[in-house]
Amino acid sequence: MAILPSMAGFFLLPTELKISVFAQIALVSDRKNVRLVCRQWADMMDPILWEILKTDLRPTAAKTMKALVKQHGRTLPHVRELHLSVKPLVDDTIKNKLHQVLLDLPKYRLRTFRSNVMLGVHTVQLILSTQRYLKVFDAVISPYYPSKSRPYKDIASSLSCLSQLRRLSLSVLPAANDHCNYQTFYEYFPKLEELELYNFSPEVDETEDSTSHVNLVRLLPQNADPPALQTLAKITIRSMRFPTRPTVRKVFLRHLNIANLTNLTLHSCINMAPFLNAVAQSFARGCSSSLQVLDIQFYPDDDDDDDDNAELEATERLLDAFTGLKDLRLEMPRGHLVRQQCIARHKTSLEILGVYTRLPDPAYYSVPDLSSLLNACTKIHTLRLNLPPLLVGKVEHLGKDFCLRQYGSISADTELEAFLVSQAALPCIDPQEFTSSAHRPQTTLSHFPSLYTLVIDTAPTLDSNGAVLPAHTIVGDTVSFADTVLAQMTVATLKHFRGEICDYMRRQGCMRRGELDIRFAMPTHRVG
Repeated sequence: MAILPSMAGFFLLPTELKISVFAQIALVSDRKNVRLVCRQWADMMDPILWEILKTDLRPTAAKTMKALVKQHGRTLPHVRELHLSVKPLVDDTIKNKLHQVLLDLPKYRLRTFRSNVMLGVHTVQLILSTQRYLKVFDAVISPYYPSKSRPYKDIASSLSCLSQLRRLSLSVLPAANDHCNYQTFYEYFPKLEELELYNFSPEVDETEDSTSHVNLVRLLPQNADPPALQTLAKITIRSMRFPTRPTVRKVFLRHLNIANLTNLTLHSCINMAPFLNAVAQSFARGCSSSLQVLDIQFYPDDDDDDDDNAELEATERLLDAFTGLKDLRLEMPRGHLVRQQCIARHKTSLEILGVYTRLPDPAYYSVPDLSSLLNACTKIHTLRLNLPPLLVGKVEHLGKDFCLRQYGSISADTELEAFLVSQAALPCIDPQEFTSSAHRPQTTLSHFPSLYTLVIDTAPTLDSNGAVLPAHTIVGDTVSFADTVLAQMTVATLKHFRGEICDYMRRQGCMRRGELDIRFAMPTHRVG
């Protein structure tokens, strides 16, 4: 593009092009580098730069909070989404600043409010009284007034003003005794499309006793007529307990329009099998399916094989009961995998596939099963799976003796090597030459016309050559070691391993640079 003779010439460009330019400027991390050369530039840039405001409300050297809320400020009138993210310990100063920002926001402009801070009743009522056109409301709501143990029924009635609300996210305190008050939340949202329910318990992790899980049926209306959640298309439920009694389960299912669901996300919930079976039965009876996204993370109950098997079978029944999934993500428990035939049912539509088990003891599909699956699903652009365990190399040699050989195997032609070879063996060809399945040769990763991201999870084995290793934790490339030198050598080994795999795949024409991701679990160390 020729250099324009004057700055005024910029404003003669098409609006779409100017918006594109300013959108690129908005990506600059340090906004101080953006020079506003005239008032016209500022007027055009402010709505783009400040449409989404993310803040932790903490003091900064530049006194941004003071500038943010100053009289006649240029920022707040343009804010349409407010994202508040604060560390767990929140003092009164932060709460006061939040009130100040909420009071200074122009009325009825906000469309999205997200907060990880536990909001008191008065704060929620302040939001609801000044921002009545919210479409997304994600918040952790305290169920009690600060000075009394009185339940927050006032909030539910105040929510009646949010007639445009499309997404509601509620965090539930496991210890609260008034969960029935949540049942009134759903009566006021005739256009609600997305609902997220999850436990708010920062100190409880997914390995805690299951008594910390709230019974889901206690949060939903029991006798609402008509049913309260018929408009829902997307449901996310985290760390909840599904009802076990059939009569109670029917009450819950009565509120849902199964045919209307497009996204179903269940993470670390208990007793999911009956619910999954009920959804599968609805589809099997002829109920039309709109489900496109299925994301399930199983609760890691290490003491009950029967529950694991029941939920695995229920998941397989659900996958067999309909077709049309575009996004399937399953994090299976303790080495379980769904049958690859269940996934192949969705071969004509599947674009994202992630089927993996918790490391460092993964289960993985055999090379024939995986090849068969990839041959069937040719629209996949993101693939995540487990690979067999392997020996990476000696820590002190930075992995330079790495070889594609499974630890303990006599032959170098192991499952890992067979997988890499089988998926990279054939030369690249024009995708248009095999659009017809009747004339398409065996598909490998190099032949996927749409594959963009390959994520492989693995638990490598490091040879410590007799060294006694201290306690450590590894997540990705982040290592915590008592021995800093050993930590650095381990990180270097893992990076070398990643580089070797990436280079191998790229030499075979499988992946372009930046599209292969290898995620590590805590390595197993071979001593001796």
